[in-house]
Amino acid sequence: MHLTELFDENMIELHGEYSSQTNFFKKISSRLQELQYVKEEFCNKIQEREKKFPTGLVTKSFDVAIPHTDPEYVKRSFIYVIRLKPTLAFCKMGTDPMEHELVYPKLIFLLGVNKGELQLTILQSLMKLFSNEKQMSSLLEIKEKSSFLQHLQKYLSTNEI
Repeated sequence: MHLTELFDENMIELHGEYSSQTNFFKKISSRLQELQYVKEEFCNKIQEREKKFPTGLVTKSFDVAIPHTDPEYVKRSFIYVIRLKPTLAFCKMGTDPMEHELVYPKLIFLLGVNKGELQLTILQSLMKLFSNEKQMSSLLEIKEKSSFLQHLQKYLSTNEI
């Protein structure tokens, strides 16, 4: 499966607005369950994982988050992209969640991977994207979902890992 196949225009939000991280995970999980991408346990499991192993990242451009959970809770692999406005607090990756070192992602790439080996490819490709300031800035400016999707797919297909 090619990375670009994991994106769908129906799973791109350009004006994501959530009252809390819990509200965010509940609403996105419910939508993913309706679309038959995840199992019922997904919402609880992704929140548990985020509390134990935070996924907030500081990049050159702006903060991002890449929440995900174990493959057993995912029916079909996907990447759900949410551009937040206003942003939410996520704990910084690699820190002790009890210390609450926070980042405020403008973009969230919520990953659902049902095959473990695919996750490494996704993460490597996203890290390459996150290090490209020009591409990241573009993702904040694009106004249409279809253009956002095309931009992401074009970048990822020409910068394959």
